[in-house]
Amino acid sequence: MAARNKIMTLNAGSSSLKFKLFELGSGAGTALKAIASGVCERIGDPDGVSFLRAKVGGGTESKIDQALPNHTAALELVSGFLGDAFHGDFTQEVFGVGHRVVHGREISQSVLITDDVRATIEKASDLAPLHNPPNLMGIDAAKATFASAPHVAVFDTAFHQSMPPEAFMYALPYELYVERAIRRYGFHGTSYKYLTQQAARMLGKPESECNLVICHLGAGSSMCAVKGGRSVDTTMGLTPLEGLMMGTRCGDIDPAIIPYP
Repeated sequence: MAARNKIMTLNAGSSSLKFKLFELGSGAGTALKAIASGVCERIGDPDGVSFLRAKVGGGTESKIDQALPNHTAALELVSGFLGDAFHGDFTQEVFGVGHRVVHGREISQSVLITDDVRATIEKASDLAPLHNPPNLMGIDAAKATFASAPHVAVFDTAFHQSMPPEAFMYALPYELYVERAIRRYGFHGTSYKYLTQQAARMLGKPESECNLVICHLGAGSSMCAVKGGRSVDTTMGLTPLEGLMMGTRCGDIDPAIIPYP
């Protein structure tokens, strides 16, 4: 019987599927060790030029060209590659699967993906139309591939659910919040949670004593104010468009620009 000692993490995009595989050591208190990683790209390409780029440990990167019509096919290719690399039925060695999901509305922590949680992710698709639908495709594909393993959603919005109302409410009619859930949600939360933990470690303080201003800078950029280890304000809003200027997002603009003749 295969040893169930591996955790798979997935980040599904509209035409990509990134993964990293971790293995748990046999000793007490042994930390997880990353043993493989890769990405399937151009999933659903009508020309059939999809491919997998992956490597095991610190080895040489492999590339497999194969038409991938959907995320299920991509995950099957990944599973086959890892099965060849680690021998045996790889899927039976995975005892948990983690999924990065962009928008979880007001879910404030990582959670097991139940039918209710899946429905929340789907409902939040109108707030993150480029991200949540492919996240769901990845979840559905992974649940079919790793049917016996629990699946956990880690939300980009979760860390910011500690913001007080004066930070997440817009100066708009209150009915828009009650009826349409229009509020500031914030994003990049997985990054901010990690950076808060690392800052606390480097400063030699508990997270509850850390007051920080954190910058997440890249093609998508934002800033977050952390007080006592918890998010109290952030630059992104209802969607990831608000806030700083980014690679393909203009950030905050005067709303009068839109109707200006």
